[in-house]
Amino acid sequence: MGFKQRKFDFNYDDDTRWPGLWVQMRPARISEALTLDKIIETASGDIGKVIAEAGGVRDDMLQLISECITRWNIETEELDGHGESTGNDVPAPVSIDTVAELEIPLFLDLFTRWVTAIRGVPRPLSQPSGDGEPSPEASTPKQTMVTAEDLGIEIPYSGT
Repeated sequence: MGFKQRKFDFNYDDDTRWPGLWVQMRPARISEALTLDKIIETASGDIGKVIAEAGGVRDDMLQLISECITRWNIETEELDGHGESTGNDVPAPVSIDTVAELEIPLFLDLFTRWVTAIRGVPRPLSQPSGDGEPSPEASTPKQTMVTAEDLGIEIPYSGT
């Protein structure tokens, strides 16, 4: 059996804003991590600023997220050959266009969850050994969880 890269499942089952939403994303590749760093640096604490910009970093952000989403359960109206609605819902394809159509609070929430997941939260250290030698894990630098606040993201919430 071979190695499989991690996938992150973001379930919104208990979320009153987007109940039932499920999105699966993969980690960023090295080249994508460099783009992500550029996005966060450009945001300077206000990721909404990136979304408000035309072109450039905003397009990089939309492209990055759309490439890292592997699956989701978002649906869209089915259109016939004349562009008219058939009245049926079909799975929305994952593309830069469909990601760009997400509501801003949902996009920001998903972006924050994904950045937190790829930056990682360390697992608890194993129990120290009884021989008195320091654990090699004790000298490993700890990572902190990235929050929406750290990224300068304010996620509006209009639910009850």
